[in-house]
Amino acid sequence: MKTMTGPGNQAVRLIQLEPTARAARDARRFVSAVLDELGHVDLVEDATLIASELVTNSLVHAQNLPIWVGIWQTGAFLDLEIWDCSPKPPEYLDPDYFAEGGRGLHIVKELGLSTGYTVFDCGKVVWTLLGLKKPSAPESTRLRRPCAVVGHR
Repeated sequence: MKTMTGPGNQAVRLIQLEPTARAARDARRFVSAVLDELGHVDLVEDATLIASELVTNSLVHAQNLPIWVGIWQTGAFLDLEIWDCSPKPPEYLDPDYFAEGGRGLHIVKELGLSTGYTVFDCGKVVWTLLGLKKPSAPESTRLRRPCAVVGHR
């Protein structure tokens, strides 16, 4: 796990996951540990489900490429980000009640206060904001160039 410090000494946690069957489990463990460390255990259930769904999507759509999970505490919000190397934006599918998949982004949208994505030449970041019960220090800024994190230029 890598810890970076943003403005106002706001800690940012970041982990790189290998694209294996263990990635979703490792993301859940990482998110749970970070939220416990930050004192936001009330968010663990929703945040681990969100991370698991988004990492699973990355495994499907950015096969054999690394995935990053980032957690930013920004003001009264927790920003959970999943980065991958596919520039294809996430796609909300119409629910098919007989299909095994296709509901993940709908679940993420319902659990988060706000959800979105940004596409870059070298991939994308899908983010979800969760509300904190206790406000934190001043807002940190979102990392502007994911390519620097993923090692691309």
